[in-house]
Amino acid sequence: MIIISDTSIISGLILVGRISLLTELFDEIIVPHAVQEELLKLENYETDVKQFIKSNQVQIMELSRMVFYAELLKILDKGEAQAITLAIELKADLLLIDEKKGRFIAEQLELKITGLLGLLLLAKQRGFIDNVKQVMDDLVHKSGFWIGEKLYRTVLRKADEWSIMDII
Repeated sequence: MIIISDTSIISGLILVGRISLLTELFDEIIVPHAVQEELLKLENYETDVKQFIKSNQVQIMELSRMVFYAELLKILDKGEAQAITLAIELKADLLLIDEKKGRFIAEQLELKITGLLGLLLLAKQRGFIDNVKQVMDDLVHKSGFWIGEKLYRTVLRKADEWSIMDII
């Protein structure tokens, strides 16, 4: 299975101490060079980033379709543009991406995508975490990850962690 990740998924998991979820869920994660560069800028988390990047399950890749990348770069940041370009080049089974504009473009290119919250649901389904709500709350409070109220409740329902108290 070919899995490509953008920066936000990896950085979010690093910031809440859950980066191991990626390597538990997938045998190999391909990270574009620009994503690696963005991750290395995470202050106070250099050790976690370097440990993740050096993992046997993580492969850093360069692009070959530079013209396509240059077009994407007009509307996306480097990490997103490289992640989408690599997903096209490698015919990825899954692209991990959160940013709205990047997701929209990936969907238009008929790439299969999921975001950080989708990964949390998958991790719970496969038994790697017990409580999606706790990880979502950590993401919001520790990393500044924004989750709209409606999406928050939807994810809780899908995780079978919803209660009437969540809407009061």
